[in-house]
Amino acid sequence: MDWKQCVAALTSSLAWPVAIIVVVFALKKHVVQLLPTIRSLKYGDLEIDLEDKLKAVQEELSSSTVVLNAPRHICPSS
Repeated sequence: MDWKQCVAALTSSLAWPVAIIVVVFALKKHVVQLLPTIRSLKYGDLEIDLEDKLKAVQEELSSSTVVLNAPRHICPSS
């Protein structure tokens, strides 16, 4: 195998992975913006339903009361 065949083989082997990486980085901002809106995922026999968990967390947050105290800063007298 000469160097031309080696370069051709490497190029054909790496073309799809490089293209996928480029597309992922190009669409990264848009995908991150869509993540909070996902309620369920399904791939083949695997199915994940996030809506039930989201409702449980929302109910827990609405039923609990959180009191935040602002830190007190002591300023030296001038």
